[in-house]
Amino acid sequence: MKIYCILLDTVPRHGKIRDAFNSKGVQFSDHITCSSTVPTLITMFGGKTPTEMFGIGGVGHSHSYGRLVADKKKWDEGMLFHMIPNDWTIHIHSMPLTRGDGGFGDFGDTSFKLLPDDICGRTNNMKFYDYSGSERIDNDETTFIKKMQDLPTDGVARDIPSTPNHFIVLKFNHYHDSARGHHINYCGERIEATSENIIDMYADMIKKMDFEQPDSLFWVFADHGEPHNINIMMPPPDSWLAWCGVKDNISDRKDVKKIIGCDDFKNTVLNRVYDTSKGDEEYIPLPNDALGELDMDRIYVREDGRSAVNPNYASTVSAVKALDEDRYIQYINHSPNAHKRQFHNQEERVIIYNKTTNTIDIPNVMESDIGEKLKQHLLDGPWEWYFRRVDGEDEEEKKRAEPKPVKRRVIG
Repeated sequence: MKIYCILLDTVPRHGKIRDAFNSKGVQFSDHITCSSTVPTLITMFGGKTPTEMFGIGGVGHSHSYGRLVADKKKWDEGMLFHMIPNDWTIHIHSMPLTRGDGGFGDFGDTSFKLLPDDICGRTNNMKFYDYSGSERIDNDETTFIKKMQDLPTDGVARDIPSTPNHFIVLKFNHYHDSARGHHINYCGERIEATSENIIDMYADMIKKMDFEQPDSLFWVFADHGEPHNINIMMPPPDSWLAWCGVKDNISDRKDVKKIIGCDDFKNTVLNRVYDTSKGDEEYIPLPNDALGELDMDRIYVREDGRSAVNPNYASTVSAVKALDEDRYIQYINHSPNAHKRQFHNQEERVIIYNKTTNTIDIPNVMESDIGEKLKQHLLDGPWEWYFRRVDGEDEEEKKRAEPKPVKRRVIG
């Protein structure tokens, strides 16, 4: 069995990407994400929002796992990487090196890698690869996906130590790093690394992939859109309306949802890895699988933390709901000091976003009522901390403030 998780970092919704998936018979779906890479990946691999994982303060732009997570063992137990069985090999590779890779990071680790080190601890069945530079003719951009598709699933070791099952996690950073004047070799051609040329390269990669490979799940996606279009109020589409191409040859189901939450990834994978329905045990599928009937009443909660506000903690929360095939309604609350338990300077708004016309509108009276329900959904859930102090918080602070008894040594 193979599961492909392929991130095209920062790539916005683009017609050439959509057309490439359509040409391969792969569903091109809306992907409801966070506004930056690390929170999106934590939500994907944790199956929960950062607040549900971390608590008050959520997760900022980066390095929150290493800096802030105290109980790393408990955190790791809930992360998908740590739930993959030992008879799987987890292949992780970034092309080219992404932020912090190979450096000291923040914790003195000379082998630091954003994936997985920014979202969870490592496992013994992870395999990492050295990057074959973009200037080489046989570079990873040209060959690596095929190298993964050629991995055997019979457990027989060949040129790469192998297990019967492979979880393949790839991160392509070219669009994120695109700049005029820089060049890259792709399939024997030297191209300028402009954003449009990178889109063409990615579309060609998609067209060259074998999406018919049996016993395989494909999840090719963007984690967010153009950073210059993202701000503290999480405007669409780039702040949360990304895209993904999903194909399931394990269950052979065809009903991929047209709207997929990034938090659906974990359960979708576990439903394939642990589905024992073909054996003696009865398997109860986990909810929010990417395949199945679309729940139009579902509310998607997404969080963001801008480096300019605070790099370590979240400062904005959104609740998003689909109104129809084209339109979404979004409630946004920006609370820059909530992690300090201060609630001044809050901003909120409700908008309607039409993805077909790429326009933002003011809601009518009925839609405004829906916006109030979205706000109440946040207040009734663990995201209440953005708005006000939560039940039990004062008591916890009192306990921490109480003087600890002094141990006295008794003589005699």
